[in-house]
Amino acid sequence: MTGDATLPRAAVMRINRCLRGESDVLDLSDLPLPAPPGQVRDLTHLRELRLNLTAVPDRLGTLTALTHLRLGGGLTHVPEALRDLPSLTSLDLYGNELTELPAWLGASPRSAASGCRGTG
Repeated sequence: MTGDATLPRAAVMRINRCLRGESDVLDLSDLPLPAPPGQVRDLTHLRELRLNLTAVPDRLGTLTALTHLRLGGGLTHVPEALRDLPSLTSLDLYGNELTELPAWLGASPRSAASGCRGTG
């Protein structure tokens, strides 16, 4: 990725750093993004991802090394794609509009729900 006119420059720089393997943490939570950039699906080595979004696409399910995930920004439901993240141990959903958590989250053998912070 050399640049994307639809993304803030700071997002492009951070994603490029991860694409080059210089970091396994991507924090885009301070940037106004309606959805995660498509290139995020290629960052399968990521251990930590922080985003503020109102919708989360299924492509996050490709991040198999992800252990920590922070999703804020007004989500109204927990995305089903998170169910397929085998390494996820910490899920921060603070700042969303959730009214309930899916049963599969609490039943996860990885105890992802133990790292789940409430909404607010």
